[in-house]
Amino acid sequence: MGAPGNLAWLSTDQYSQEIANVAGETYPEYIGECHPKNQHLPANSVWRIKKILYNLDWTVASIRWANRSKNFDFQWTQRATYNYA
Repeated sequence: MGAPGNLAWLSTDQYSQEIANVAGETYPEYIGECHPKNQHLPANSVWRIKKILYNLDWTVASIRWANRSKNFDFQWTQRATYNYA
């Protein structure tokens, strides 16, 4: 993955993605998506972010959107501050 904080860029047909892993693990914790033209703007409100929650055995328990919204209104750099309830 390479960059500090285990961040990686992936390209899809539709969006660019950034992934942050659970600290010390290889499991993704946050996945952010934005339009490819905005992929280098992590501090701008152009992202939609989801968080993956795991059971104790690392099976996926749930996937939740930041503030329950699929809108591209969030900042990747602030991903840990949003509500994922």
